[in-house]
Amino acid sequence: MKRSKLKLISISLFILVLVSSIFIFTGCPSKPKVYKITVLYMNDTHAHYVPYKPGNSPDETVGGFARAMTVIRKTRKSNLVSKRETILLHAGDVSAGTLYSTIFRGRMGQKLISKMKFDAMVVGNHEFDYGYHLLKKFKLESDLKILSANIVDEDGKKQFKEFFIKRFEGKDLQIIIFGLTTPTTVYTTHPKNVRGLKFLDPIETANKVLNQFHEEDLIIALTHLGVEDDKKLAESCPKIDLIVGGHSHTKIEQPLKINKTLICQAGAYAEFIGKLDIDVENGQIIKYNGELIRLTEEFEEDEKIANLIEKFKKKVDVRFEKKVAESKVFLDGEKKSVRSKETNLGKLICKIMRINVRADIALMNGGGIRASIQKGDIKLKDIYSVLPFDSTLVTINLKGKYLLEVLQRSADLKPGDGGKLHTYGITYTNKKGKIEILKIRKEPFDPEKNYKIALNNFIAEGGDGYTIFQEKGEDFVDTGLIIRDALIHYIRKRKVLTEEHLK
Repeated sequence: MKRSKLKLISISLFILVLVSSIFIFTGCPSKPKVYKITVLYMNDTHAHYVPYKPGNSPDETVGGFARAMTVIRKTRKSNLVSKRETILLHAGDVSAGTLYSTIFRGRMGQKLISKMKFDAMVVGNHEFDYGYHLLKKFKLESDLKILSANIVDEDGKKQFKEFFIKRFEGKDLQIIIFGLTTPTTVYTTHPKNVRGLKFLDPIETANKVLNQFHEEDLIIALTHLGVEDDKKLAESCPKIDLIVGGHSHTKIEQPLKINKTLICQAGAYAEFIGKLDIDVENGQIIKYNGELIRLTEEFEEDEKIANLIEKFKKKVDVRFEKKVAESKVFLDGEKKSVRSKETNLGKLICKIMRINVRADIALMNGGGIRASIQKGDIKLKDIYSVLPFDSTLVTINLKGKYLLEVLQRSADLKPGDGGKLHTYGITYTNKKGKIEILKIRKEPFDPEKNYKIALNNFIAEGGDGYTIFQEKGEDFVDTGLIIRDALIHYIRKRKVLTEEHLK
């Protein structure tokens, strides 16, 4: 009897311990971990590696990778103290835009972002400007994660890493970073640069990538699509927590929020570096604060990056600092101008193109003009900044009625599109969006007449969507003359540019 009683007491004690253990582990669950992370980001730097004067000759300089590195270094150091983690991302178009990119064929930008230890970059459309072979070489040589999930070859094989998984030591949070590239790349770089490649639908591609991951993961889309497409991506793929974007050169001071997805972008030309502080719980962003840090003269240049830039600069300064001529007028090549209206600089370039090949008219896409020329001395580097691409001068014969279609297409493009055209030798009106051509070189316009058109090889071969030149044009001739060289020759010969030269 006593033995049975003792056994009963032992069983009761065991049950009590078991219940207590269950209560300890399930009745009082531990508080979910909150991870603190800073995301630093740049996009569309377009070879603006050194500080520059923005706009129409202000006194200040902005930008530069050495200043950006100072912000990056200080943030990383501060985060170590405050136990925050740091992620550094580039949303595409590192190169293409200044003489540094032109001379070094994109290699300078590649070396800089590798040295600055970016965690990842997405492939931008202008990454292809110096040929896919150079991009592939960089991919093989660099430790940098170069991402794009929607670029495939003709057999459907992925050409870049779709995503990579970022983890921090001692933390169980899994961060998925995947890349998407704009399908417009097929006509916003020279078509020959992407021959044999296909750009899949970004949203369809994103959904396939996202199916591999869980709600508890922090998911970052690193995109080169433009802010409007980023909004569509956020609406279609709510599993994405953060979109760090590029391509549209949009300055987003505080992140946009579409449902639960944040969207960031840091303008262009290395004027800003974006900083986003986030608190993450169970893979969800529960708190955030963003800012764009303008890289003004108050930021010292990081010594190591400045020294690397200086090595490149020395190779070009002797030649490119030479004075070519002088200008009495400001020649407007600002992006917001050349991609929305015809400017005096666009007109000058077209005039020189027409003169060189004795064409009836000349056309130039605004996206091919990358900088202004200030009043005062014009140096060789200024002209290379205006026309950094090695575009050659092409002539095509085109019937008037197709020329009208070309101008109408330009008019129909939204302001800010690089396909907006500059012209010379043509008089036309735009009434409520409808184009009417009045004269070609002071002669009445004839829709059935063949006109000789001077244009760059980029749009002649279908760039910016102008496939009509290939489809309807005749007598295609690539002169081989680089348009930048023609501009240099014209300016050098005049010595002093005045309003008279712009007529």
